[in-house]
Amino acid sequence: MDKKKHFSMNVGISWILVIFILLCLVTFGVLSMVSANSDYQMSKKTADRITAFYEASSRAQDVLKQIDQELAASFSDGSFPQSALAKLAKDQELADSHSLSVSEENTISFSETLSDTQALSVSLETVQAPAQGEQLYRITCWQVVSTVEWDYEDTGELFNGTLE
Repeated sequence: MDKKKHFSMNVGISWILVIFILLCLVTFGVLSMVSANSDYQMSKKTADRITAFYEASSRAQDVLKQIDQELAASFSDGSFPQSALAKLAKDQELADSHSLSVSEENTISFSETLSDTQALSVSLETVQAPAQGEQLYRITCWQVVSTVEWDYEDTGELFNGTLE
């Protein structure tokens, strides 16, 4: 009797389990990397938007300082607020760079650009007959507004109720 030895590799459940676990680890690793990259990109966008807001807010504070100085000068001259409003209305630099406008109702408005689609809108209302030491104006608006028109006509492909 001739006995031959057969070399066989017993690949059983344990190898299949090891391969499955390795595939799961690789899959979860790739998903974690994609998720971390997505979170990083979102954090970067958020940081850029916050930085743009604070830069625009700082520029608006600088314009507000100029307006405050003009109003204080006109208050000390006794011609508050007409002379300051007239001077601000004629200031072409402020009008061009900050879209500053003065209305008939003693309201001063200007805006600072945040991005190509947003701006920081600021409105002030002068106080009528303020006492010495009181504020000369009240901020009525300090908000981010959209500078582009919303296209509400684009409805896309909506379900109309019939299957075709």
